Amino acid sequence: MALSDAKKRVLERRRKAANLSVEGWRVKDIAEKLGVNEKTIDRDLKSRSARAIFGRAHTEERHQETMRIEAMNKKLNAMPLEERYVYVANLLMMEPWKVAVEFERVFKAYQQEEA
Repeated sequence: MALSDAKKRVLERRRKAANLSVEGWRVKDIAEKLGVNEKTIDRDLKSRSARAIFGRAHTEERHQETMRIEAMNKKLNAMPLEERYVYVANLLMMEPWKVAVEFERVFKAYQQEEA
């Protein structure tokens, strides 16, 4: 059974709204960009198709975080035990954003080694 043009437009708008939301856009800005009111976007973001997009985005985010942790584990396991203790102690004393930067640095180095 073929979808009507109106239904196709709604599904496409919902897909766009969900993708913009995943990128961090606010409902107000999404509504403005897509030319509909905020209540429409609220409904769109609660739709089944939007939840599927959110699920895929969350899965990809978790995969990236897992890769970062694996890279850090590889780095730690390559260190002598005493050096590992000092490195972890330094991480624990850092501000959270500095730890995130360090994880990203280690992850990039890991990716270069794998390539």
